Amino acid sequence: MTARQAVSILKKSASTLPAKCTLVLHCLVKPGASKIREGISAITDEAVEMNVAAPAQDGKANKAVLQILARALLVSKSDLQIVQGMKAREKTIMLPGSALCLDATRVVAGDEEARLVEVVRNRLQSYRAD
Repeated sequence: MTARQAVSILKKSASTLPAKCTLVLHCLVKPGASKIREGISAITDEAVEMNVAAPAQDGKANKAVLQILARALLVSKSDLQIVQGMKAREKTIMLPGSALCLDATRVVAGDEEARLVEVVRNRLQSYRAD
């Protein structure tokens, strides 16, 4: 059995174009953190670890997670969707590949999926709270 990856691709068609696939993010969220520590704390092989200041009640922490990821990935909050873990610290979040602006990162078609994952990891890493 393979371990899950923090950032992976879910293909919806045989096409290798990023617009035809969906990005899957596995996150481990720690709600109720201090406002100073809010943000992405680490990116491991298995998950994107995040601290949010919002409490884990009435969906406040989920909204904060989507807001942080939207800022980090340079996408709209409405492009991100929590598909698993609405009431848990471990969350699976999906993002359509078409939502990511990759004009500056065009590569050979065979490498586009790997490049897409690399671009997302780099954006998350650069947004990391230290």
